[in-house]
Amino acid sequence: MNLTRADVALLGRRALQPERAPGELLAVFCAGPLTNTKNARLHWGTEARYKARWREAVAQVVLEASARHPATVVWLRQNPGHPKRVTLHATTPRELDPDGLIVACAPILDGLGVRFGVGFIHDDRASAGHFVEYGQTVDRKAPAGIRIGISLRGTGPAPGDKSPATMAKDRDA
Repeated sequence: MNLTRADVALLGRRALQPERAPGELLAVFCAGPLTNTKNARLHWGTEARYKARWREAVAQVVLEASARHPATVVWLRQNPGHPKRVTLHATTPRELDPDGLIVACAPILDGLGVRFGVGFIHDDRASAGHFVEYGQTVDRKAPAGIRIGISLRGTGPAPGDKSPATMAKDRDA
């Protein structure tokens, strides 16, 4: 059996793919370094390449996931407006501050969108009905990257959800 370099790289990426947690429709891992582009003060061209690379990486792992879960990927693409919970959990060699984590994950969230990406979410604003959770693990030995988990969002507010509607309920109570 002759394997090309691309085949070996694909096998390595498959080994990194996580198992779906209970309630998750899809879980994928995108390998690559995360950078807080606001603190790094990158040239606009370098920042644009960074964002394009992450959007392309998200599209690649979703394409690979469509072979494992074709019906799920088709349903997610056909229903971008259905409220979803998107979990972005980064593995980094150094800890990012909370706002830096959100900035570093922005192109990944864009990669899930209709306009620039695979079409799983129609809009990433809080008012669109989707809830995005961010987390990180600091591990110098593990491959750097991000785990993307997508699940359906229930009708009630999510735990820790601070959408405008939830904040108004808390204020009035």
